Amino acid sequence: MNVKALQYFIETVRQRSFTVAAQHMGVTQSTVSKMVRQLEDDFGDTLIIREAKQFLLSDSGQVVWERGLEVLAAIQRLVTDVRQTQALQQGRL
Repeated sequence: MNVKALQYFIETVRQRSFTVAAQHMGVTQSTVSKMVRQLEDDFGDTLIIREAKQFLLSDSGQVVWERGLEVLAAIQRLVTDVRQTQALQQGRL
């Protein structure tokens, strides 16, 4: 699973729009669509139900949304811990 694809998916769900998510992420709408589709391919299931004027998550999409938030938070904690260690704010001497 591509972490960037997960980030795009999470932002798309937050914004309830591929276009707005793309604007927030600084990429094109087609990039966001491709990355979300890649994530769907990785899981072998539809995550976002694309129907006219509606934005719905499938059951799998709901699980990926909930666990994806946890994964991204864990990655952020990891980055923070490493940076603190590098700045000698954490770790052993």
